[in-house]
Amino acid sequence: MASINVGIDVGKDALAVAVLPGGESFTEVNDERAVTRLVKRLGAFGCERIVLEASGRYETLVVGALAAAGLPVAVVNPRQVRDFARAWTVGQDRPDRRARNRAVCGAGSAADSRAAR
Repeated sequence: MASINVGIDVGKDALAVAVLPGGESFTEVNDERAVTRLVKRLGAFGCERIVLEASGRYETLVVGALAAAGLPVAVVNPRQVRDFARAWTVGQDRPDRRARNRAVCGAGSAADSRAAR
C-alpha cells in the first residue's frame, strides 16, 4: 500500500489540501471549526506525513491542532515549495493553487527521503 502524503497550502482565509496518491483536493476555511473538521478527516487517512509551508504565522492554528492530535506534521521552507512547484509545472507562467499544494507534498517527501539517507 502506498504511503499517504498530504500537502496544505496555507492562506490567511483558506487551507487548500491535496492528498497523494489519489489526487484528492479540497479547501477548508482557516478557522478553528474548520481546522477541527480537517484534523478528523486527515486522522482517518492514516497519513505518513502532512506538510505545510511556513506562511507568516497563518499556519499556526492548523499545525498546533495536527500536532495535538498526534498526526505527523512538518513545516517546510516556502522556497523549497516554490522550487518544486516550478519543476512540476514547467511551461506554465505561474503554478495554480492545486499544483502548489501538490508541490508542498513533494517538497516534504523529498526532504524526508534526503533526511533518511
